[in-house]
Formats: sequence, structure tokens, C-alpha cells
Amino acid sequence: MMEDDAEGEIGDMLSMCNRQPFLMSLYSIFTVIDEPVEGKQPSSAVFVYEELAKFGDFCKLFKMEESYINVDQVVQEIANIQSRYAIHLSSHSLKNTIQIVRTAFPNGYTQNDKNGNVPEGNKVKFDGDETVMKTTVDCEQLVKDIKEFMEEDRQKYGELEIQIIEESERNLDGYAYFSFLKFVPCGTIHLRIPPLKESCTKEVINKVIERIMRSFWKYC
Repeated sequence: MMEDDAEGEIGDMLSMCNRQPFLMSLYSIFTVIDEPVEGKQPSSAVFVYEELAKFGDFCKLFKMEESYINVDQVVQEIANIQSRYAIHLSSHSLKNTIQIVRTAFPNGYTQNDKNGNVPEGNKVKFDGDETVMKTTVDCEQLVKDIKEFMEEDRQKYGELEIQIIEESERNLDGYAYFSFLKFVPCGTIHLRIPPLKESCTKEVINKVIERIMRSFWKYC
């Protein structure tokens, strides 16, 4: 069950859609790569992703397999959805820090997926000569706004910070991010979620993501 202020924020978003009916046909896209392992806890990104599922019908959520082929399939599906924005979630190990990744690369993908496969030629298949893709989102402004937002209630957000990472890794998450930037016609960002420990809970992380959702149009 969402807290009252969370419901208020979602209500504000729906009110905006009522004033601008064309927004009702646009979805918020969230993706994550998840490969359950028996006896092992899901990643922090998966916990956050599952919390986002509570936001309802105006969100489209895609939990992708640890497979380059599956990522390609999901990207093609998302490319045909009318969307406001897409946010890809992954996890990292730096404590109390949400990271926004700015760029992704088309090649260098030598890491095997769950089936022992790599993409053909170790690269994303596409027409074009791009050697790097950069999000259209103004990452500096986004970080500035989120820092100000968290400072308004530092007791709630504790030591949580947000920072920009310039380059994605050459792994499945980097492969997915480049593919979204190339093929999905909307603002796209990759958020790396820290370990969920102590005051850094999935609820606190989701408050930050809700803030990004409410104001995403300002950053593109």
C-alpha cells in the first residue's frame, strides 16, 4: 500500500493527464534484467522495479531475461509503444548512491549471457555508424533537482546521494541501454540502484523515482 504522499504525487500526474488528454495514451516504461537464482535474493533493482508495478495502468514494465536475444525482443516491443520516457534499472555496489548513466556503446559486448551467448560481432545490430549514444535527458539538471528535493527532507533520505556516471559498462545492461537510446523514440535514462540497506530502502528509492517521473518532461 502506498503512503498518502505517494498517492498524492501519482494523483498530480493523473490530473496533469486529464488537463492534457494526449498524455493518457503515453506510457512510462520501466525495464530491469532479472535471472532468479534459487537461494539468492533478487537484486536491489528488481526490488525497486517490483515496487513500481504498484503505480498502475499508465506504466509498462518489462522484466527481461539475462539474454541478449530477449533484450532485443523487448526493445523491439517497446519501440512500438507510445511512451513518455523509458527508465532502465540495474544494480551496483556503491552504498547510498543512485547513479544516472549518460552514455552507452554499440560494441565490445564479450560477456556471456545465461545461455553462454554473446551478440553477433559483440555488438548491437543496427543501421548507422554511431560509436556512442548519449541520453537526451539533461542529467545535470535532473541531479540538481533531485538533490534539492532530497535536501527538503534529509531526515527521510539520510545519506542517499545521486550522481552522474559518464559511461555504461559493456554488459547486458549497457547493451540494453544502447538499444533503448537507439530504437526507443522517447527520453531514456539508465538508473543504477545501490544496495538496499539501513535507511536506503526501496520505498526511499521509489520516492526519488516518483520525483523523476513527475518532472521528466523538464529534463528532455
